Amino acid sequence: MDNSSLMLALQLQQQDLSLWEQSRKGKQREGQVTDSDLALEACRHELELMAAQISDQALALSIARAVESDGQLIREAQLAEEQAAKDREYAVRLNKIGSREGEETPKSRGRAR
Repeated sequence: MDNSSLMLALQLQQQDLSLWEQSRKGKQREGQVTDSDLALEACRHELELMAAQISDQALALSIARAVESDGQLIREAQLAEEQAAKDREYAVRLNKIGSREGEETPKSRGRAR
């Protein structure tokens, strides 16, 4: 069953509990707690815990999906960054080689004259 169906079922059960609680008002002495009142509160507490668990599970699933989809984008960006760093390193090396060749040429020309 999907989360929205589970949440709907829990909401309907909570409504049933509220209706049952309203129908019982005024049928007992004030301040007296009956077994059915305790059962009602225990049931309400369990429904709240279940709703929180379903909500937490949906949040965890959403985070997992985001991490999975963003992970691929992050990896692609990382690879592009690594390639850019390699390209820059290669360009710097080429520039140094070109500078050395450029320096040698004028000196050798001067010697030849």
